[in-house]
Parts: sequence; structure tokens; C-alpha cells
Amino acid sequence: MSKPSSVSQEARPSSNQLSTPSRIEHFVCALAGLGGVAALILIFTPLLFRTVEPFGMLSTTVLVVSLTALWILVWVSVESLWEWRAGRLFR
Repeated sequence: MSKPSSVSQEARPSSNQLSTPSRIEHFVCALAGLGGVAALILIFTPLLFRTVEPFGMLSTTVLVVSLTALWILVWVSVESLWEWRAGRLFR
């Protein structure tokens, strides 16, 4: 007879399984993404301003939204690459 509170052997995580990502890893990936986008901003500043100039009053909004979306895209890409290299992406 099994106890209702007991967990079967299959449900328990084994000690040799890979660990989950930590907060530090997420933080490092976010900073790497932000650094990459900041470098792109410094390199392409004149081009960015010429690109959003036709939007008139909404140019700063377009610039902020697009750069934030770019940062998130780079962040997710760096984090996916990190997880792939650590062997935790497709388990």
C-alpha cells in the first residue's frame, strides 16, 4: 500500500540532472543584450535619427519602442544561446 504523500521514483529529480538557470544568468544575459544594443546605438546614431525623422512628433516614441524591442530580441537570443551551450535548451 502506498502512502498518498509519497512521490514515486520517476517523479523525483535525480542528482545528475542539469540545474535550472539562475537569476545571475538572466541578469548577465540582459546586460549583454543591453550592451550590444548600446554599441549599435553609438555606431548608428545618425542613421537612427534620419530613419525616425519622418514620424514627426512620434519619432521619439518610435525610437524608444523599436530600441526596446531590439534589446528584448538580443536578450532572448543571448539567453537561448547560453542555454543551448549549457545543454538545457531542449530537454
